[in-house]
Amino acid sequence: MNNCSYRRWIENVAKKAGIERTRLHNLRQSAISLLLNSGADPFAVQKLAGHSDVRLTTQPYARVQADALRRAAGVLDRIGLRSKVGEGNTMQTTAI
Repeated sequence: MNNCSYRRWIENVAKKAGIERTRLHNLRQSAISLLLNSGADPFAVQKLAGHSDVRLTTQPYARVQADALRRAAGVLDRIGLRSKVGEGNTMQTTAI
């Protein structure tokens, strides 16, 4: 399958799914971000993505979602390492 065939296939699938225009790369980025934010092992995601270095996977793709931040803060609360500073979601954590 050549580039034009892939592009047409993606456009047809997106149209059927009710998605406006998208690129295959956007779907790839979304899949990688979802895997990382769901707790998948970064090294496994690196292999799936075909990246040569795990930093290529974790740095640009990992997005800290609010739930992930809350879960991490909850862990720190349970072990007594988090202290809130200021207003809102601002927090300071002791070095681990």
